[in-house]
Amino acid sequence: NGSDITWSSANPTRLTIGTTGTYRITFNIYGESTTQRANIFAQMRIDGTTFAGPIAAGGYIRAASGHNEASVHASFLYPLTSGQYIEIVGNQAATGGSWDTTIGTSQVSIELIH
Repeated sequence: NGSDITWSSANPTRLTIGTTGTYRITFNIYGESTTQRANIFAQMRIDGTTFAGPIAAGGYIRAASGHNEASVHASFLYPLTSGQYIEIVGNQAATGGSWDTTIGTSQVSIELIH
């Protein structure tokens, strides 16, 4: 109804919770890297500090023979409180290099269950 979750271009990584309840959170994150053997993962972060929910892992990028991309996926139920904000944060197991996602290649879906 437009009040359960809000988004602002001032903080584009954040989705602010307007209604306390249990939410179904689903994300599909696409990544590209030139770092060999990058293992990408992603997780939900609450209020900029607390990681919660499952770690979506296993997006292995070989960065050789044309294999420079991977994706990670998660879907879970999680209780959230009005005023909290969530972000989906990506990282990689490799200590060097980086991976990127581009606009239009990843998806986050949040649905108030009850």
